[in-house]
Amino acid sequence: MGCCGTKEPPPRRPVAPVEPESQVKREKEQEKKEKRKRKEEEVTAAAEKAEMLQSVELGENLDVVVFPDKELPPRITGEGSAADILAGNSESALSRIFELICDCDWKLELCIPSLDIPALIDVLNAVLETGIQVRILVDTTSPIEDLQTDVRVWKKTANPLEHCFAILDDSTVVMGSYDWKAQSTVSNRSACVIIKARKVAERYLREFNRLWEEAGPQAESYVNNARSAVHRFDRVSNIYFFPDWGTSKSVKHDTGTSLLTKTFRRAQKTLKIALPTLQDDEFLSALKALDAAVTMVTRPTSLPPPPFTVHYLTDVSHCFVILDDKEVITGSFDWTTASAHTKLQNCISFTAQNVVDTYVKEFDEMCATAGGAQPAAEGVGESPEGAPEAP
Repeated sequence: MGCCGTKEPPPRRPVAPVEPESQVKREKEQEKKEKRKRKEEEVTAAAEKAEMLQSVELGENLDVVVFPDKELPPRITGEGSAADILAGNSESALSRIFELICDCDWKLELCIPSLDIPALIDVLNAVLETGIQVRILVDTTSPIEDLQTDVRVWKKTANPLEHCFAILDDSTVVMGSYDWKAQSTVSNRSACVIIKARKVAERYLREFNRLWEEAGPQAESYVNNARSAVHRFDRVSNIYFFPDWGTSKSVKHDTGTSLLTKTFRRAQKTLKIALPTLQDDEFLSALKALDAAVTMVTRPTSLPPPPFTVHYLTDVSHCFVILDDKEVITGSFDWTTASAHTKLQNCISFTAQNVVDTYVKEFDEMCATAGGAQPAAEGVGESPEGAPEAP
């Protein structure tokens, strides 16, 4: 109150400055630009998604090569030359792989557990002499001194390298359960898919380049660097790379393993599985919950049988699942949670009918070869009479 008994006027509130019209206009224009940019990115992403899906769904870009190679004699494990194999066994599975390599125009990346086929080394050295750029990443000590190119050995035992793929000219990928070993070539049941699609090749090349740097002499821990990747799988293309770091509590999205178990639910009638073994609780739980009839081909084991129909074969190295004879998921991924969290593996989901039909035919042939099936068990804790023992 003032000296004359009158009230003092209340303090004036600060008035927010009125932004010039030009400033408001600029902000609106910037907002429109950002909106257009987001729209363009969405259109680009949609186009890439369509191209990627087309590449793994349309049969003309896909082919399947099945092993063991019945056209090759056991000498593949010895000193048989690549020229002899190509000349005398032009229809063999291995010859088709060799021909792809020989047809390279400028570069080749090979990511496999080991190199133990002398004829493959012959082919690689032959393309090197033509000026082709070759990079090779292997997991174990191989006869790499015979190769005339840069080879890096993956030595991180905590994350074994079990990828089995090749990238040719940044446009073709050869991937699958075939591990490029002599034993698998002539004795084990496996397969690889030839994918002629640049977008798929780009995805595999990113994985190869990541591992190539990690295998270098100055590389830091693979685990630390891999955890920085938001996704180890690609939702839109159904390509999965493992290890799967999505199990971290700080990552709020489905993991590769959870997405794969969810695919089981799409099976309405039948689910056919070919794996060296399936004793993983997470996947078994998902299979038990299905209404579809589950049939499996696997190697003999002394472990309790899974609760569905099983055929036993000693030479199974396949890693695939077929849903309703309409979709197949295959690759080097062996469908165990332990592998999903530690091993370098991959798989792709295919719906191209020619690919699916090839795997269905292979599955049916394995069931026929195995003979009588072990019927579904009443419970997994007890082995039914007659269950085979481990060889």
